[in-house]
Amino acid sequence: MFVVSITYTSPGELVASHRPAHVEWLKAAFARGSLDLAGSKSTKDRGLLLTTHSDRESLEAELDQDPYRIHNVATHTITEFDATMTSRRWPRPDSVQ
Repeated sequence: MFVVSITYTSPGELVASHRPAHVEWLKAAFARGSLDLAGSKSTKDRGLLLTTHSDRESLEAELDQDPYRIHNVATHTITEFDATMTSRRWPRPDSVQ
């Protein structure tokens, strides 16, 4: 499982000009089953993605298609982790018994 932190590196109006294409990329990734959660941080200068990609390389390839990365208006920081506990509201990973 991976958490991707998106940090905007350009002025807000430039990021906003690419937001519609970014949202379409997100929708397509959800339709393919590539992303599990996505949203903006409350500060509105960053976003977070949660994904269960099988490996970092396939995730990087997916992120290479993000218009924010293509137009160099944001960076993506990837953190891999093993979800060993979940709430009842969340689907349980295979490793949880």
